[in-house]
Amino acid sequence: MEAYQDSRRPNATMAQIAQYLDDDEFEAVSRHYAEMEPAGGPHNVPEDLVSRGREIALERLPNRNIQSCIPCHGEKGRERNPSLARSPTTRPGT
Repeated sequence: MEAYQDSRRPNATMAQIAQYLDDDEFEAVSRHYAEMEPAGGPHNVPEDLVSRGREIALERLPNRNIQSCIPCHGEKGRERNPSLARSPTTRPGT
């Protein structure tokens, strides 16, 4: 979230979320994501949406400047990137 806030990691969606968080919100969001269990279980999603999501996650959409999900979230969407769950107390200037 820090990298999205200070534009070291460009991503329009995540930057939009991160740039407006105050310190308390940043801490709450960081804690929330750090404590989450990987998603799983049965899902009732139409196959065309699953295919489109897979395309975005694996290949990105360069014509819309949408990055692939894999570099941060892993190929199975279950790996955790420790830098995404850092405590706000480690933020520069706090």
